[in-house]
This record gives sequence, C-alpha cells and structure tokens, in this order.
Amino acid sequence: MPTCDVISCAQSQSIPLYLDVDTSSFYTDLTLAQASLWFVTALWLAQSVLSFLRLYHSHSQHISGPCLPREKELLLARSPSDGCPTPPHLSSTIFV
Repeated sequence: MPTCDVISCAQSQSIPLYLDVDTSSFYTDLTLAQASLWFVTALWLAQSVLSFLRLYHSHSQHISGPCLPREKELLLARSPSDGCPTPPHLSSTIFV
C-alpha cells in the first residue's frame, strides 16, 4: 500500500515545480493585449461620435428644409401654406 505523506504549506513551498512553461514573453503578450484593448476602445469611441454627428447632421437637414412651415401647420391641423407644394390628395375608392 502506498503511503501518503502529509506536508505543511511551508514545506510545499520549497518543492520545485517542473511545469515546462515558458513565461519569458508573458509581459510582452500582456502589453500587446492591453494596447489592443485601448485601440478597440478608441475605435468604438470614434465610431460612436461619428454616428452621433451623422444622425445630428441628418436630423438638422430634415428639420431645416423648405417645407418646415407647412409641416408645422399640418401638425397643428391648420391649412397648409403655399410655401411648399403639397402631394395630391388621394381618395380611397373601392371598385366592386
């Protein structure tokens, strides 16, 4: 029967471990991973800012168009002014 020797924590610290692991490039890999993370974060931030600017530009062009007074009047349920041509009014017709 094999015997199990109980050793203390202090004794286990003195036992050499031969794991055959190369840790020489650990800090290089860690630095590369950190730089990559910062780069991706910067790209995400730039994309977010550019998307917001595109949305703002599109929204401001849509609002400041020549038909703004007519759109306001339509929203307020008044008759449209002659400032912008209105689309032809289509009536719904059912053919039987």
